[in-house]
Amino acid sequence: MAMVSFARAATAQAQAMIDGGAGFDVVLGTSPSPFSAYWAAGLAKRNKLPFALEIRDLRPLSLRDVAGWKWWHPGWIIFRRLELAIYKNADVLFTLLPNAHAWYTASGVAKDNIIVIPNGVDANSTPDPTPIPDNDPVDDAEAGLTVPPQDPEELAKANTVLSKHSTADLAAMGARGLDYVLRNHEWTALAVRFEGAISGLVH
Repeated sequence: MAMVSFARAATAQAQAMIDGGAGFDVVLGTSPSPFSAYWAAGLAKRNKLPFALEIRDLRPLSLRDVAGWKWWHPGWIIFRRLELAIYKNADVLFTLLPNAHAWYTASGVAKDNIIVIPNGVDANSTPDPTPIPDNDPVDDAEAGLTVPPQDPEELAKANTVLSKHSTADLAAMGARGLDYVLRNHEWTALAVRFEGAISGLVH
């Protein structure tokens, strides 16, 4: 109920701003929770504005995997209907899930309307990354080797391999890694991609 109350209150405030003369070019709805995105889609439709949808978690799919929901579970039915409705109304879908295209397209989203924008980093900070299986940007950038967390044996093997490289080779790996991050994950680069997609909705 809290999610529903928030969604209704947020969109009511936005509608009041529009009625008061505020000019909006695009309505951006985000999920979770799907209720917020659903009400945002309604706001866009009522005011004849483009609707951009941001998906950060696949519901009810994630609840099926985590909580064991079946297709006949009442929660699954409600969330799935909400999900299909917001997909149907989205002019563009932003997602940080690079391998979820099959789910989106099977749910009615046109492939060309799906834009992957991953989580970003501040180039001035030093985050502590944790490798994700089957998602190895270090390998993609040819920037060195990825070692599983809490695995000292693999770390020792990687050190042995890297010790056989020259200082120039190691410096080049580091440079390629930095370039990869700045091109693909730095906040400004992601903001440019996001703004470009949003601008395409405004006529």
